[in-house]
Amino acid sequence: MKVKDVVLAAKGGGLVVKNASTGEEIGKISALGFKYIDLIRHYGDGFPDHPATWLVEKALYGNYFPKGPRRTKKATNRKRRSGDGDDFSLIED
Repeated sequence: MKVKDVVLAAKGGGLVVKNASTGEEIGKISALGFKYIDLIRHYGDGFPDHPATWLVEKALYGNYFPKGPRRTKKATNRKRRSGDGDDFSLIED
């Protein structure tokens, strides 16, 4: 079995896989099917020197709630426009 030259590194609110020799980012761990918050729960601690330390608190002390389905931009824009008070009409005579 060939050993891969990869390392994990903190990025944003998660982790990425990097080439250990070149530092080139290969991809996010979420692309491999892992969530950083689930890894925190599994191992009982966060990644060393990860900037999002609040994720450890959130994962380990029970106040983590997975995000629901994301709203589309169209639905978000429709809601925002519906209460803006404009009397503008696009209907031509």
